Amino acid sequence: MPARVELVGGSYQRAVDSSHTLMTDFEEARRLRAQLGEEALPAEQRIAWMEKLTKAREAAQASVNTLGQVEALILQI
Repeated sequence: MPARVELVGGSYQRAVDSSHTLMTDFEEARRLRAQLGEEALPAEQRIAWMEKLTKAREAAQASVNTLGQVEALILQI
């Protein structure tokens, strides 16, 4: 049982870390948009931000999956 508790704790921490990364990226995007006003981003920056968004989305989906696994483990304990 202690091994399961450690597994749950580790999984939960990974989900929290992924959520923090997602929020940090979102805040950075919000600040950039505020600095630029209504001005459009150059193509290179748009591509870079789309890549960041894709990674952030993947991290968010991984967090949801991890939290689902944590929930299942907690219910087993």
